[in-house]
Amino acid sequence: MEYKIKGIISAERACECCGNNRLERNVVLADENGELMYVGSDCAGKLVHGAKKASNTKAVVKEAEFVSKCRELLTKYSHAEVKEYIGRMTTNGQRYLDRLAAVGLS
Repeated sequence: MEYKIKGIISAERACECCGNNRLERNVVLADENGELMYVGSDCAGKLVHGAKKASNTKAVVKEAEFVSKCRELLTKYSHAEVKEYIGRMTTNGQRYLDRLAAVGLS
């Protein structure tokens, strides 16, 4: 099954993958049917990248934080303004714009 990263929030519930309830945050994932799943960052790394490894956890958390920040910006600014900001403020502007499109925020 393939999962899309939808964001990151403070821990509101136990991990829906392993049941751990001592989390600092929940990564919000969507499955192929669009069903949301709230999991810990380690399980998110496993579900998205196939293995529980520190590098996978770090990559998922970074992506989830990016998506959450974009969602926050989109509540205040237009899509065009957010795209322009990302293009100006990052050295990898197109890569970030591609990531926005991948999660349906473009």
